[in-house]
Formats: sequence, C-alpha cells, structure tokens
Amino acid sequence: MKATHFTLLGAVLLATPSVLGQPARAQQQVIYANPLPQDENLIKFDLDFPGGTPRQLVAAIEKSSSHPLNAVILDEDASVKLPPLKMKSVTAPELFEALAAASPRAEMHAAGNYRS
Repeated sequence: MKATHFTLLGAVLLATPSVLGQPARAQQQVIYANPLPQDENLIKFDLDFPGGTPRQLVAAIEKSSSHPLNAVILDEDASVKLPPLKMKSVTAPELFEALAAASPRAEMHAAGNYRS
C-alpha cells in the first residue's frame, strides 16, 4: 500500500512542474498616440518632394496645398539638405512631425550629449 502511495505521490510531483510551467506571455497592447488635434480646417495634400533645402520644401508644400505656409527657417538650417519625401493625404503638422521623427540630430555639449 505504501509503495502505491509513494508511486502516486511521485507521479503527482513529477507532473506538477509541467502544470505550473511558465505563464503565457501577456499580449502587449499597442497604442498609437496622435498628439496632434484633429482639426477639420487643416488642409490635406499630396507631396512629392525630390529633396533639397528647407525653403524648397516650403515652396513644394505651398504648391501642393495651394495655400501659403508660415515657416521659420534658422540661418544655420537654411542650407541643410532634406531627403526626398513622398506623402499622400497629409497635413502640414503631420508632415513636420514625421520629418522631425525621421531625422533626429545628436549634438555634443559641455554637459554631454543632447538629442533633438
């Protein structure tokens, strides 16, 4: 009788770790945040910019949207070469947000690195 109990106890103890096992990975929920307010007054346009300077980008946006664009271009950034951009049904804030996200710049300062 004791041998049967030990056999049963051994079988239960051997099976227990496989039952407890590693818990299933929880699915991660991806949340896409759009910090830009949805404004129906914003003009959507298609942009096919071959690349060039910020002034050329502003001119291409004005031509594509058929509306003037207010933009501030710093003197030190006026000669920066921008990559080609091809976007469909985009607003100016969405375009500049995407451009900023795609082109981070690292600068060295006395206190350390700074990413903008």
